[in-house]
Amino acid sequence: MSIRVGSFFNILIQGGFAREPELTPDALALDLCHEFGHGYGGEPLDKSNIEPFSLEGQDDYYGAKICMPQILKTFSNPLEDSEVTPFMQKKCAEFAHSDSEKALICVRQLAAALSLTQFFEAYRRKQGVIETPASFETPSTVVVNSTLQNYPPPKCRLDTYLAGTLQLPRPSCWYWE
Repeated sequence: MSIRVGSFFNILIQGGFAREPELTPDALALDLCHEFGHGYGGEPLDKSNIEPFSLEGQDDYYGAKICMPQILKTFSNPLEDSEVTPFMQKKCAEFAHSDSEKALICVRQLAAALSLTQFFEAYRRKQGVIETPASFETPSTVVVNSTLQNYPPPKCRLDTYLAGTLQLPRPSCWYWE
């Protein structure tokens, strides 16, 4: 949760959140980047608050595009082989153009995105919402006719993390121009 009062911006995290089994340390960092996005993510904004915040989809995009690459340059956390898929390796190799550090950061971001998305899916299952598990290989086919004001579904959030990581435009499953 993010709270902004004037020039002060605070992030509150419940202690149990960091101990959720689906979350890796990098996934927790991505969630923190999402929270930073509320204050620093830019347009589109939720202007219904006294202090406008970036919308949830924009927070995910900012987190992956701007915040996570900076965090991962200084945050040492080795990946488990089980966290990395051939899709991640291929996309990140294409994105990094032979820059091994950039490729590793990209793979870590995508692994974090998948971990965080699996947490969102587990949370929704507990609420009785059953969805096909999100996958990078099957992009969302949803096209909105106005920008979503609330949280996008987990699949759309995964697509947003992918787009931010690979420096692509925001996906149409939540963003409408």
